[in-house]
Amino acid sequence: MTGPVAITQGQVWNAISPLTRQEATVVILDATPAMLDRQRVLTARVRPDREVPEAMKLLAVPIRGAGLTVAVYDIAAFDRAWFTESKGQLSLDEMALVKSALSARFDL
Repeated sequence: MTGPVAITQGQVWNAISPLTRQEATVVILDATPAMLDRQRVLTARVRPDREVPEAMKLLAVPIRGAGLTVAVYDIAAFDRAWFTESKGQLSLDEMALVKSALSARFDL
């Protein structure tokens, strides 16, 4: 992908690391314009529901109708250039649950 990627909080993206060629689906967590202007963006990985350990269910948010879960316990910074394909946007309700799970994870 060339040029800057327009991203916003709650978007779901496919990403590929050029170092390992490992693919991941992630949700954008950064919220402020200053954070979104950086080269690296904070994300949470999206996992198939069946891969979420029972002990981590409180830090996971199911994506309605997709069989996928936002794994708030698995946060990583991704380079904007690694984003290859936009897969959609979380609903406002799903994003509210992600924020609650983030608060629980960081005990805010």
